Order: sequence, then C-alpha cells, then structure tokens
Amino acid sequence: MEIRQRLGKLLVACCAYGGCFTSVVAQQATPFKPILRADIAATGVRNHLIWSVAGNSQGTAPNIMSELEWYAQSGIGMKGSLTYQPFRRWFTTLSFSRAGYISGHATDNDYQEDDRQYPTFAGKFRADRGRIKELHGVVGFELYTSGRISWNIQTGYTEQHQLNYLLPADVLTPQDLRTTYFSKWSGMLINTAVQWQTSDNTLLRGTLAYSQLWYRAEADWNLIPSFQHPLSFLHVAKGYGLRPAVAMEKRLLGFTAVQLELACDYRITGHGSEQLYLRNGGLAVTRLNSVKSRGWSLSIGVPFSFLQ
Repeated sequence: MEIRQRLGKLLVACCAYGGCFTSVVAQQATPFKPILRADIAATGVRNHLIWSVAGNSQGTAPNIMSELEWYAQSGIGMKGSLTYQPFRRWFTTLSFSRAGYISGHATDNDYQEDDRQYPTFAGKFRADRGRIKELHGVVGFELYTSGRISWNIQTGYTEQHQLNYLLPADVLTPQDLRTTYFSKWSGMLINTAVQWQTSDNTLLRGTLAYSQLWYRAEADWNLIPSFQHPLSFLHVAKGYGLRPAVAMEKRLLGFTAVQLELACDYRITGHGSEQLYLRNGGLAVTRLNSVKSRGWSLSIGVPFSFLQ
C-alpha cells in the first residue's frame, strides 16, 4: 500500500497562512501568563482488529491462508493529559490512556485455496481479557485566535499497545488455551484542532489526527507444539492512522468543569511480513496481507488549570 504523504505539507502551509492572519489585537492584549492544565477522565472503549497472511512471501498459495479477527471488544479504563503553555502561541501536551477488556470475541479461520475457498479450520474463542494503552507527546502552535474561535496544529510522537487473547469459548476447546497477540503501533502524528467558545460556560472542540505508523506484533500460540514459545511468530509492516474526535467542556460552578469526548480510531497497514519460528529451529516467512484496526472511545472527566 502506498502511504499518502501530502497531508503534512498541507498543514505546514496552513500554519504559515494562519500565522500571518492571527489577530494583531490578540498579540497586544494583556501580558501573557504561562498555563498548566491537567485533564483526568474515565473512558469506555470498543475495538476491532483483523489481520491475514498468505501462503508464501509472494502472497500466493493461497492469497489468504489464515485470518484472525478480534471483534466487539469492550473495555473500561482511565485517561489523562498534561498541557503546558509557556508562550502565547506555543504549547506541549503529554497524554496517556489505558483500558482493560471485559468482553469480546475472536475467530481463527484457515483456507486451502484463494479468496477464502475450501476452509480447513474455523475456530471461535473468547477475547474478554487483554488491554489497550496509548501514549502521545506533541508540541503545538496556535495558528489563529480571534474572539471565541481558535485553531492550532500539533506534531509529535504516538504509540499504541494492545494485548489480545484467544481463550476457550466452550467445553470443546482445550481449557489451557492462552494464546496471546501483542501489537504495537508507533510513529509520528500531525493533529489539528478547532475550538469554539459558544458561551461563557461552554466550549466545543473538534480534532483530526493523522499518523504515519510502524506496526510490530508478537504472538504466542501456546498449544501448537511445532512453534517456538513464547515467541511463535512476528509481524512487521508500515501503515497510517486517522483519529477524528469531538469534545464539549461545560463549566458548572465557579472553577468546576466537566468534559465529554467522543473519538474514533482507524489504522491500516500495507503488505508486511510474518516470520514464523519453528521448534526445530526453522524459520518460515510469509506475506502479511494487512492489519486493520478500528474503534471508538467515550470519556468523561474534569480539567484542572494551574498557574493562572
């Protein structure tokens, strides 16, 4: 898959354009005071992950040999962020989130012929264990601010870890099944955000993030004796991600405020590789067709402002 590269250039151009038209009045206002803000929230997530491999490194024999899917994975957790703005236009933000899965399902399907023809194995499993963690660190710049509307751009580093399980779903499945798949998405992100102060007590915010990502996953298929353990196979690929989000912040009494945010997340890779480590010391390499991840999160929390 060819990853699109033009978004960064477009946003840099917007940065130059927006910086030129920032209100002069805002720059001549009262002296700026540094801002330190912390956000803490409870969050709920629902995620879906699917990947497939071919029969060889050329992507044939067959084109889809094995396909794994985790779906309807729901979890609860916490998230937080810390923002420091030392100058009028420049700021930096560090954010972290973690959620544990409490429900979910998974399937494992193998095929003998191209295009999912002649199935040779079909398994259904529980996937109500595991977790997802995210870490983001960005530096931001206020492109435009005038009255109740502001627009900023951010760039930095992003990382997501996800631990998925295949667990027995019924008495017909071996009860000591504890297959794990640990994935990591990491790379650079560009984010843009628009804020609208609709009233003295209400703030609306919309954001869109684009990430250029590297994907790496390690698996332990614990009941297959011909595989090595704890590392049975390794996935590597390159991809990208999109993350739109909307949020509302409502001030209730005095300095007390509540923030509600809904975010969607979509990630996909191009062709990569699977390295299968055999117990006899052998190594089998096949094509990783793609990895697709999508999900959403809903969080509610409180912001705290310091230094002002």
